[in-house]
Amino acid sequence: MNKASIPSILLFCISFLYAFQSVVYCQLPINAPDSLVLNCQPASFIIGDSFDNNFFYWNETYYWDPTISTHDLCEERATLALDITGSCLGAATKIQYQLFLDLDQNDTLETVINSATLGSAGLGWNKVLFGNATNPNFTGGIPRQFDERQVASNQKYGFALQITQTGQTRTAAVRWNTQADSNAYFLPQLPHGKHKIVWTIEDTCGNVQTCTSNFTIKDTGKPSIQCLAGYDVNIFSTGKIQLWASDFLLSLSDNCTPQDKLMIGLRKSGTGTGFPLEANGNPQTNVIFTCPELGVRDLELWVRDKAGNAGFCTTNVTVKDQNSECGQPLSLRGGSATEANKGVENVSIHIAGSGLIPVPYSQLFKTNVGGSYVAYGVGGNQVVITPSKNDNPANGVSTYDLVLISKHILALEALTSPYKIIAADINKSNSVTSFDIVELRKLILGIDTAFNNNTSWRFVEKNYVFPNPLNPFQAAFNEQITLPNFLGWANFQDFVAIKIGDLNGSAITNGSAIESEARNGHTLMLSTENRSVKTGETFTLRLSAAERVQAYQFTLHFQNLSLLNVQPISRDMNLGNFGIFEHALTTSYNGAETGAFDLTFRAQADGNIRDFLYLSDEITPSTAYQQDQRMEIGLQFNGPTAGTTADFDFTLYQNQPNPFESQTKVGFFLPYKTSSQTEAILVKLKIFDLIGNLLYTQQAQFQPGYQQFILNSADLPINNTALLLYQVETVFGSGIKKMLMLK
Repeated sequence: MNKASIPSILLFCISFLYAFQSVVYCQLPINAPDSLVLNCQPASFIIGDSFDNNFFYWNETYYWDPTISTHDLCEERATLALDITGSCLGAATKIQYQLFLDLDQNDTLETVINSATLGSAGLGWNKVLFGNATNPNFTGGIPRQFDERQVASNQKYGFALQITQTGQTRTAAVRWNTQADSNAYFLPQLPHGKHKIVWTIEDTCGNVQTCTSNFTIKDTGKPSIQCLAGYDVNIFSTGKIQLWASDFLLSLSDNCTPQDKLMIGLRKSGTGTGFPLEANGNPQTNVIFTCPELGVRDLELWVRDKAGNAGFCTTNVTVKDQNSECGQPLSLRGGSATEANKGVENVSIHIAGSGLIPVPYSQLFKTNVGGSYVAYGVGGNQVVITPSKNDNPANGVSTYDLVLISKHILALEALTSPYKIIAADINKSNSVTSFDIVELRKLILGIDTAFNNNTSWRFVEKNYVFPNPLNPFQAAFNEQITLPNFLGWANFQDFVAIKIGDLNGSAITNGSAIESEARNGHTLMLSTENRSVKTGETFTLRLSAAERVQAYQFTLHFQNLSLLNVQPISRDMNLGNFGIFEHALTTSYNGAETGAFDLTFRAQADGNIRDFLYLSDEITPSTAYQQDQRMEIGLQFNGPTAGTTADFDFTLYQNQPNPFESQTKVGFFLPYKTSSQTEAILVKLKIFDLIGNLLYTQQAQFQPGYQQFILNSADLPINNTALLLYQVETVFGSGIKKMLMLK
């Protein structure tokens, strides 16, 4: 090597005599500055899919998945990328990938996407060349489509190569883009199966390196199953009764496996783990109850998909002997309901009996969907009935309940019911103070997941009379029923159920209940700035509510951002109004001002702020309250152009109620183009079954803001219970969610 040809490289050289001639030998250092370094993905990795299959992708008659017997291939977003460093990464550096796909799922990589021939001059959009893997330069093959979205052809997705630069690192990634906007990139959604990606990099110094990764995309999402509410059965003359899994099935679905390919099983709770199987490996689909098992019995109804993922729901059955086949008479009957007479399901009723029997009696029963319980064969002449329920402490709890507790403490609006006052005693101190507000807010914010010194529900004997209803703690109230002279039969052994923290009675009490809080159809906008940020940049955003409301709460997710500081701005707001998590912030506020606070972030990637922030119900449900009614919450981004005061996304909400029988409402939020926009927007509603058949359409003109379609089950050509997909299309985008119709 000629030293003059590499003046920028330090060489290690020695001189010696060879064949009576002077020779100079030089060697490049190990870390030569023109070296090419690739940070590749692992040689083998798995991409798990837990999201619903999108039937608009990879759904053609020429595709086939032999495992689930469908032409609609399940897909998942795939991150395929590598980082490149080196001193010779000039503009002429060549970066290419070959993406090998197994589209017929026979463990053969028959189809190749070659990044050297993409775009309008090559592969184009919405196309792969099936079977081209063995052809020279991956030419030929059978053209096949993969994007069946109902959009213009120039808005269909196609494969692309995205290259970005961050400092000294260049990142290459497999992406999708569209012909209409080739500079907007999206994660590709690739079918399940075993695939391969090969990267080839050649820098301007002539260094060539490759990366090869084999990756598998597979279903890792648990299927969903809903149980029918518990019901009563009678022992037959044989002294037993056999029940089947189908007797308790309300609905089931999976993100990939079709409904008719899912497997169900049934077992008695506490008798095993995992999907229930018989000794021969077949699903266990029935259980048998006998006379010793009279009373409420818990069951697990399981579902398993073709990938082996399993999930379950729980229900119960009350095994009765009304015809005295077992020789045991009906003994006790009662119920558990709220002050508003809403039956509370799955309350544990412990019955203990003693006296006149050699061994004390002790049995546990459960209330049914209506809140009732029935106990058989109770022994002893001294009986104690004790209810308990300690699940889902956040049920029915919101920042609006803090408003009601605050008014009571400040004597602005006293709680007039002894049951509501007990519900407000969060820490079970036999008083209602500001400490209860602090404890309840921690639960709302997701900081606490249970009450520290209380159970989720408390119970009071229905016939108990409070000496002072405005101070129920003046004397100990009855949380049990004692029958000192039990004669073998007793009806109306009832309790008033109190959901701790729920002051407005919004808790869901049983499987047939629906949301009870009234909505006013308005949306509280949270305003903040939208601008571009760079990796490593530190910046502060102010979030402020557009108007004063009684209360608001929400979960704010941040991606590609690191939260550095939270600074309350409103005078009556402090850090106790916030919960801070790894990639999310929760807040709960019910003060006298509109509510404002500053968030300081450090950007972990280049982009726009509006692409890094979004609201959800994941930790703290996002909602607001005004005049005792619920409001939606929207995130409003203020653009850099004067007068642009509302620049936020279209949002599709879950239908209410869900499940539904006769009617449901599909809510959505339409963004404003400008703050003074009055032009109506065309919106379309489409209903599909799970295999993509269009069942119903409806369209109308709507003003910006929160709007809704009203859907009647009579308008759908279905006469049975069904899980459906609903899609709302607008000029701002579209969204798809599931709904369950009961028939």
